[in-house]
Amino acid sequence: SNAHRDEIDSIHRGVFVHLAVLCTNLPPPADNVPPVPAGGGKTNRQRVTAHTGPGTCGAACHGEVINPVGFAFEAYDALGRHRTTEGGETVDASGKLDLDSASFTWRDGVEFSKRVADTTEAHDCYTRGLLEYLHGRQPTDDDLNLVGRVSARSKDSSAPVKELVLELVTSDPFRFRTP
Repeated sequence: SNAHRDEIDSIHRGVFVHLAVLCTNLPPPADNVPPVPAGGGKTNRQRVTAHTGPGTCGAACHGEVINPVGFAFEAYDALGRHRTTEGGETVDASGKLDLDSASFTWRDGVEFSKRVADTTEAHDCYTRGLLEYLHGRQPTDDDLNLVGRVSARSKDSSAPVKELVLELVTSDPFRFRTP
């Protein structure tokens, strides 16, 4: 997902992980942003960095937040097949990310995924998604204690999903909700 017919899309992969896995509040993209230039004998990472990295208008948001996460999946082509080289160069899927609960580095997508799975942000996001689905509404400020409690159980004890769901559907906000 988040690739073109024959080319990966690190930016949209990074945005997807931030929105769907970490529930990061990302600002909307600027109007009329030109697409990343194609090919030119450079790797995807080189082209994306030149387009949105240091010295560009996207340096802060892309260079430090979106791009590193997308680059974690550089070792997967547009169809999701593993690759070790791109255009004759060794793929670089390493990166660094600073979250509220952790700062970490990785060498590849597998290591990145394991590190993200240990973050408070990922568990909070997962819990908010469960609450939204089960309660049929967006979480409110009144739900923050419940989300925090269930998220902590998810992270600290690796509680089975069944137990997390039970806690959410036996909570007061679920049992006494208004139509």
